[in-house]
Amino acid sequence: MKPKILVTGANGYIGSRLVSRLAGDGFPVKALVRNPDWIARYQTRFPSIEIVVADILDESRLPDCLIGVDCAFYLVHFIGRSSDFMADELNCARHFAQTAARCGVQKIVYLGGLADDTDPQLSMHLRSRIEVGNMLRRFHPTVIELRASIILGTGSLSFELIRALVDRLPVMITPKWVRQAAQPIYVEDTIQYLVNAAITPFAESKIVEIGGPDQVSYGDLMMAYAAETGKKRWLLSVPVLTPRLSSLWLGLITPVYARIGRKLIEGLRNPSVVRQTEPALTLGRPAVSYREAIHRIVSESELSEGAWWFQARSSVGNLSHKIESYRIRYQMQVCRRITGDAVEVDRIIREIGGKTGYYYGGWLWVIRGWIDLIFGGAGHLRTRSRPHGLLQTGDVLDWWRVTDVVPQRKIRFESEMSLPAAASLEIAMNPIEAAHSVDVTLTAMFSTDSIFGHIYWWALYPIHRMLFPGMLAGIQHQTNVARGNKLV
Repeated sequence: MKPKILVTGANGYIGSRLVSRLAGDGFPVKALVRNPDWIARYQTRFPSIEIVVADILDESRLPDCLIGVDCAFYLVHFIGRSSDFMADELNCARHFAQTAARCGVQKIVYLGGLADDTDPQLSMHLRSRIEVGNMLRRFHPTVIELRASIILGTGSLSFELIRALVDRLPVMITPKWVRQAAQPIYVEDTIQYLVNAAITPFAESKIVEIGGPDQVSYGDLMMAYAAETGKKRWLLSVPVLTPRLSSLWLGLITPVYARIGRKLIEGLRNPSVVRQTEPALTLGRPAVSYREAIHRIVSESELSEGAWWFQARSSVGNLSHKIESYRIRYQMQVCRRITGDAVEVDRIIREIGGKTGYYYGGWLWVIRGWIDLIFGGAGHLRTRSRPHGLLQTGDVLDWWRVTDVVPQRKIRFESEMSLPAAASLEIAMNPIEAAHSVDVTLTAMFSTDSIFGHIYWWALYPIHRMLFPGMLAGIQHQTNVARGNKLV
């Protein structure tokens, strides 16, 4: 009988892949997620798994998560989530290990960072990874800690850094850490190590350093990716880029690192190579070289399998940034309660454009249309594919295309402008029958991986802050006019 397995961090990069592998291999799996939006995502892909929605920091929920579990994967970290992430990580690890021991969990498998723990210059990020392993072992009798270097795969932050730099810059001015030795491992080999650690019997806790067969540098990986994708690239190393300057520069050039910050960048200066090879032999050694791994990543099949969890991540906050592949996403949201019948409000919203206009700032839309034409975009040449009536999915409106319509609920537009980004606009409706009104939310989303995209967003930000509330006010005015006509 296969052991029942709990995967914490199941909505993360490694966790999502691990759940997929375990469920596919027939293991009874319990997936721990914080965001309830992931329930539908997981149950669609893996109907056999059990979903637990809980924050691992909530100690009161841990027993419910761990009772009946034979092996628990500990795949959580707090960098970017907490100002004092190391203290939170250690506190969380202690409570998790204690509760797991009380609930009869036989084994904890933990994925940490590969580094020399005696190095006095170890970064805070790597030091925290190592101390979390120590904390788990202190309070649970059997902890298998896998320590990995750079993980090569679509979605891995380290690999997306490499991909973004190579894709954007023909000549890369690089700091010294680009020459630092590492032992990268292909993501599928990492998953295999984790699965083997769960099913292999161990009498006591063990630290297993894992890595691929090659010891290379970030520079080597960059050049290998450039060769695989047919790009000519040059590296110019300079000694003056400190971790702080590197993090600021990388945040500008590669937005995937804008929210990770200096703590993770500092870890790149430490060597991460396998020193103890014997423990890994009990779990099987991966045969994939870094060149073969990069070849598989660039191939379409690996991209498709690796990217699904990115597509499922939900946006957060007003004017928020979120990581989506290696893009940064800006979001602006305005809301207004509009008095009127839901059917009437829906009609007015879906009659937008053409002779009706955009309900506010008409001259601004005209100017933007002409600018788009100058730069080779659609501009106002197309106007409205449906001159009269309600917009439907597939319709064209100037430089917008309607991609989703749910009557009395929402309409979504994707931009076909000439932009250094991908942009969309969604107008959502929530009818409030008791108040004879509709809560209307307008959300503008803007995803970019270009420095010009960031400049564009912030240059137009003040205009958008004026324009979008004005549109909702215009919809309210048009609704009032329609109600007045009916009364007459």
